[in-house]
Amino acid sequence: MGMDFVALMKYKGPGERVVHALDKLESGLPEEWAILNRLMVDRGFRCDEEDEVGWEYQDRPELHDPRIAKRPALPDLSVNLHLPSGLFLTFGIDGIEIYHLLSSSFAINHGQNATTAAP
Repeated sequence: MGMDFVALMKYKGPGERVVHALDKLESGLPEEWAILNRLMVDRGFRCDEEDEVGWEYQDRPELHDPRIAKRPALPDLSVNLHLPSGLFLTFGIDGIEIYHLLSSSFAINHGQNATTAAP
């Protein structure tokens, strides 16, 4: 088992509320999200500092650039919404997969160590 964090969140499908939330995410992240992203980069939990939100294919290794120009029709398990801080959201019929390369317990434990070890 790897260090990846995966959670499933039940929802009623990609209706009006989800579309509205995605519109907000795609137009710009809240300041709280930007703060989280900066902290993860500063503490070494991310090597890239990309702040863009974007849709991308998740299982197309033959593509040089997996990004998609616009939101696909949902639900679609072949694509995900890539958010800054390394989170990926995949929308199914009645559930959303939330994926991150870093486990929450690793981030909490090592984040505290990084904070206390800082000069």
